[in-house]
Amino acid sequence: MKGTLPRLSVSSIKQSTSVSNIPSLHLNKPLKVNLQKTIKMASFKHFAQAQSKFEIPPLSGGNTFIGDIHSTPEGAEKPLAMGLFRVNKGEPLTYTYKYDECKIILEGNFVIEDSTGQKVEAKAGDVFYIPNGATLTFSSPDTGLAFYTGARKMGDL
Repeated sequence: MKGTLPRLSVSSIKQSTSVSNIPSLHLNKPLKVNLQKTIKMASFKHFAQAQSKFEIPPLSGGNTFIGDIHSTPEGAEKPLAMGLFRVNKGEPLTYTYKYDECKIILEGNFVIEDSTGQKVEAKAGDVFYIPNGATLTFSSPDTGLAFYTGARKMGDL
């Protein structure tokens, strides 16, 4: 009958999948695997409970603290550092940025003022972009904690 498929038997399937049908190129040859290319490094790093466990080093005046938690590897073309920033009630901190930064207020509140007179009472959940060259003054009526990411090398404040 025209258009029908040939009938397959177990023996015809065995013949088509026998070792003799595998090219000799693949038989009895060691498998060459580059493990460095095969095993992938983790694509992210996890810092569990960093907000509560990371001890932020003091910066100045005894009431301002900043600490990088992690950064891109040394020599990275576009360095990036991240960490935590705390301001407690007391002496304000005035700082001129040598890099772009993003700051997210995690808890408490800050008063942030720039050299043009713009002033914001920042609260948890607020996000700030700070351009290279900006001069800001940070203070707090009690305490504030922020997470930052800056386009700089680790520790290059």
